[in-house]
Amino acid sequence: PEAGTFWVAIGACAPTPLVFDLTPLGTTFEDANFVEQACEHIVAGLSVISDTRASDRYRLAMARLLSKRVIDATR
Repeated sequence: PEAGTFWVAIGACAPTPLVFDLTPLGTTFEDANFVEQACEHIVAGLSVISDTRASDRYRLAMARLLSKRVIDATR
């Protein structure tokens, strides 16, 4: 990725890992609305699977939580 871009990769939720480009949402990481918008963007783009290791609801909840943590860690 180029300088000034922000990407998040999510694995173990879909059959293949997914990469989300959050750059179009803006770069105001300090804004709490950005964090919520970014998490919603990621969750909306997931087509989660359910299997013996984890339910789809659990994977979705973890994707939201871990996305928030990684975005917060970049602030």
